[in-house]
Amino acid sequence: MKKIFTLFLIVCFVITPIFSVPVDSLSPDAQLTYLSTSLSIQTEKDAKFSSFGHTNANAYSTSWGASAYATTSSFGIGTEKTVWYPYQGASRILASEFYEVVGQKVLASEALAIEKHNKTLKTVGYSLLGVGSVACIAGLIWGLSDTSTDSFMTPGLWVAIGGAALVDAGVICLFVKKDLPDVSISFAIGLADIYNQKLFDSLSK
Repeated sequence: MKKIFTLFLIVCFVITPIFSVPVDSLSPDAQLTYLSTSLSIQTEKDAKFSSFGHTNANAYSTSWGASAYATTSSFGIGTEKTVWYPYQGASRILASEFYEVVGQKVLASEALAIEKHNKTLKTVGYSLLGVGSVACIAGLIWGLSDTSTDSFMTPGLWVAIGGAALVDAGVICLFVKKDLPDVSISFAIGLADIYNQKLFDSLSK
C-alpha cells in the first residue's frame, strides 16, 4: 500500500505542469491563438538493443513546463539515444517546418532536403515491397504448377526469387535513411521558448 501511495505521489509530481508563461493573463481569443500556435518539443528515449527488443521513455516539454507520460521496458544490451519531435499546438510538425517558424533558415533548408530524400526512399521501398510480393507469390504459383519441365528451377521459381530480391531491396529502402541535422534537445527547446515568448508578447499588446 505504501509503495502504491508513493508511486501515486511521484506520478502527480511528474505530470503537474510548471507554468512559466502567464497564459491566463491573455484574453480568451488570445489564449486560444497561443495554445494553437505555440511550439513545444516532445522527447523520446529509445534504447536499441542487439536483441530482446527496446526500451522507450517519453517526455513532453513546453514553455509551460514538462511532464513524463509513458515508460515501457524490456531486457537487452545496447545504447540509448534521445530524440525530439516538434509540435505546434497539438499537431506534430516536420523539423523543417519547425526551423522555418523559429527563423532558422539554414537548418530549415537542410532538414527539408533530408525529409524529401527520406520520403523518396520510403515511396520506393513500399513500391518495391508491393511489386516484389506480387512477383514472388505469382512466381511460386507458376513454378509449382509448371509441369512442362523436369527441372526443379522452373521459370516461375526464378520469377519468385527475383520478387524476393525486390522485397529485400524494399525493406532496405524503408530502414536506411538520412538523419536530420544534429541539433540538441536543449537548443530546440530554447528556440521554441524564444518563439513562444515573442508570440505571447505580441498577443498581450
